[in-house]
Amino acid sequence: MGIAGSAVWPAGRKVTGIQATIHQITWFPSNAQGRFTELEASDLRTRRVRSLLDVPDLTSLTFTIDSAFTQRIPGVHATVIFRNGAGKIIGGSDHGAADVQGSDPQPGRSVRELLLPTDHEDPAAAPAPAAADLGRTEIYVFPSEFP
Repeated sequence: MGIAGSAVWPAGRKVTGIQATIHQITWFPSNAQGRFTELEASDLRTRRVRSLLDVPDLTSLTFTIDSAFTQRIPGVHATVIFRNGAGKIIGGSDHGAADVQGSDPQPGRSVRELLLPTDHEDPAAAPAPAAADLGRTEIYVFPSEFP
């Protein structure tokens, strides 16, 4: 499992490199409930939504969560990746800014929605860029804490 963050980069400036550092390696038994229990998002539908509020237009992501946890999950975060028509990553949202609406899913299957931005002053929760091919959107979900 990898955990990453995001950084805001000024428009017009080119990223010249990226560095990844492994800080700690921990092994858990493969049957350790809450550590490697399957939590998967599928059936993703992404669309642009005009906002009536004093915020920029929103991006709505509706998806199904399949949870193999044996208990209710107390909150779910999501990381979103937006790609253009060529498949190049052109944006996304950081997991810390993306709390899934109607969280706390029970074991099994449930439908959830995520609206971006959750906070219009947080660039890590920005809606889909204009050049995004919404059909190429990716979403990855994980517990905000273990049951």
